[in-house]
Amino acid sequence: MSDRDGPEVDRIDQVFSEALATLQAEGVNQRVFGAALLELGVTALALIGEGEARIVEQARTIYARVAPPPQPR
Repeated sequence: MSDRDGPEVDRIDQVFSEALATLQAEGVNQRVFGAALLELGVTALALIGEGEARIVEQARTIYARVAPPPQPR
């Protein structure tokens, strides 16, 4: 099972979706809450013993999945 499968992931996706909607509705700057969520995720992974290289690898994988395609110049 990958890190993106299962009922726990579905539950956290729902919680984060609601939290993001609330932050946006409240007008919180997206850079501020994005940085806070990134710090939360890195901290959670570091506390369970994930190494720096693995955390960076996960961040790159996520970025590749969610980043918009490059714009032609």
